[in-house]
Amino acid sequence: MPNVETVDLGKRLAQQSIAARAKLERENLDLPGRPKYAIPNLRQDITEVDDRELMRLSVRLTNYQDHIAGLLAICEIDETAANSELDLAKAKYLAKTWAGPSESRVAVQKAEALMDPEVQEIQAAVEKSRAQRKLYNVLVETVSHRAAVISRELTRRTSGSTSRYS
Repeated sequence: MPNVETVDLGKRLAQQSIAARAKLERENLDLPGRPKYAIPNLRQDITEVDDRELMRLSVRLTNYQDHIAGLLAICEIDETAANSELDLAKAKYLAKTWAGPSESRVAVQKAEALMDPEVQEIQAAVEKSRAQRKLYNVLVETVSHRAAVISRELTRRTSGSTSRYS
């Protein structure tokens, strides 16, 4: 049977990011919301896109960059909270089961702590937070790369270059 403290582990771990978002709102700031469209893909040959469409793509990618950066920050806050919770659970386990001054006993207790159901549940939450952060990192990089392609094309067009591949 799960410990009462661990029943709402997900909610407990999200408290830091919830508090951070609430602080932003109190300062009349808000994280950008999710755009109502999918992350735009680019054509194979960006030079074939007209100026109006290129600017539209640029704005859409910028909106997604802003949104995903906020999500990434939330993931990083939650991951940090999960790691802190894990360290605390391990420390509680070691303090609860300490049997004497032997240094070798510490290693055994650390290994036993990893087998404790509460520690395992929190370890799973840490791994979930880390995985989510890594996925958002990929999205941030993907959108940033697409935005960079558009930026280079806009620069090429405004620099007066006549070559499509300058």
